[in-house]
Amino acid sequence: MTERYIKKYNDYKDLSKERELYLFNNIENPIYREEIVKSHLKMVIRIANRYSSLGNSFKDDLIQEGTVGLLEAIDAFDVSFRNRFSTFASFRILNSIRSFLRKISFINYFPEKKIHKIFKLNNLIADINKQNLSIPPITELAIFLKSSEKETQEIYDFIFSGFQKRLQEEVETKSLRNKIDHSVLTKEIQSILNQFEEIDKKIIHLRYSENKTWREISKFVGLSHEGCRKRHGKIVKILKIQISPEYLVFA
Repeated sequence: MTERYIKKYNDYKDLSKERELYLFNNIENPIYREEIVKSHLKMVIRIANRYSSLGNSFKDDLIQEGTVGLLEAIDAFDVSFRNRFSTFASFRILNSIRSFLRKISFINYFPEKKIHKIFKLNNLIADINKQNLSIPPITELAIFLKSSEKETQEIYDFIFSGFQKRLQEEVETKSLRNKIDHSVLTKEIQSILNQFEEIDKKIIHLRYSENKTWREISKFVGLSHEGCRKRHGKIVKILKIQISPEYLVFA
């Protein structure tokens, strides 16, 4: 995602409460749904930027994962809640991004809240280093993180115990995997998908090629949400067995 693309969605105005209510009451109209998405993408970008220490190589991934959370929030939002959609959606967006971060090996053993604190403190330290300033004592950092001094010390030690090196390794590995010849991968996956019924192939296509939500897929193929997920799980299980792990793109 280019900076130009991000700037484009930063130009969309926030929705008024009245406009938001009208759009959600007419959510089946794809034009109105698109307006909701576009007006909230800058919020996705803002939340994703909390993890800016991952660098530009991961920016697109974080925004994409946050957008998935936004789409799920749109499907789940109920106007009878009487609260603004942005309040409801922010939790979904953040959880979607944190779920993605948990898949990165070097933070797999941390709770989600501590993951956020790691990146929050790491971003602060990076800014301090750029300005050639001294890093504040643990007592002040604990106040900044709204955490205990003990936990802050653990996070501080983790950051300075090779965190940046492991982070860079993950970024380089991710970049390398993105350079895989996807034409070969697509051919391999397609040959396996031919074993399945047309409805199964359609579910995979809608989920991964068109990035449709389960709600949209359910309506399109005429199955319940749970039915779609079960068929999807069966396909992915077989793909994981038959495709080399380094080429696997399905979650």
